[in-house]
Amino acid sequence: PSLSERREDIPAIIQSLLPRSCKENHVQVSYDDLPKDFIEHISSGSVDGNIRGIQNALDRLLVLCPRDKNRRPIVSK
Repeated sequence: PSLSERREDIPAIIQSLLPRSCKENHVQVSYDDLPKDFIEHISSGSVDGNIRGIQNALDRLLVLCPRDKNRRPIVSK
């Protein structure tokens, strides 16, 4: 099934993809450190395509977002 039919699985997919993204981007971030807005945004269907689209969005978050003093990504609204 497509991601649009499995929206409830998207947080688990993000959690499973996170270690790979962290390793590839030389960043150490836990799932709990990810902004809840990011997870909601991805789960709402803003990513086209498949799991690769989620992986790309996660990589962009880890590379491009500013960080707070604890090195957690900050997503501005």
